[in-house]
Amino acid sequence: MSQPSPGNCPVQIQVYVDTNAAKQNSTAGVYMVDNRVNSGSTGEGSLDLDTNVSKASNVCFQVINIDATSDVTVEFTSFGNSNAWGTQIPAMWDNNAKVWTAQAANQGGNQPYSFVLRVGNATPFQVSVTTPTLTVS
Repeated sequence: MSQPSPGNCPVQIQVYVDTNAAKQNSTAGVYMVDNRVNSGSTGEGSLDLDTNVSKASNVCFQVINIDATSDVTVEFTSFGNSNAWGTQIPAMWDNNAKVWTAQAANQGGNQPYSFVLRVGNATPFQVSVTTPTLTVS
């Protein structure tokens, strides 16, 4: 299976980072939303987001600095394994660390996944997020 392009992702998950509140080893200032509330997703605006998707749906993750005037960099550095992905975990799209894509491969409810963010410029730090889930039907 080839990596899906962001333009071919019916499921969009965005991670917003308040770089003034974000701190090393903390998830303060990190919020998640998706475009699937009408499909039963829950936990909008929190890290407990449970995104409802159909099997084989392409999923696009995007990380955004809440402060549009800030030059502080926020980007994904990695995604962890999850039964939801099967053997192909989300991957960076076109050398853009702010956008990663994947495909929901395995059915199941509340399948946890994780990712790591890099926040900062001169002295960046990492934020690990481990609580969101995917429900694949």
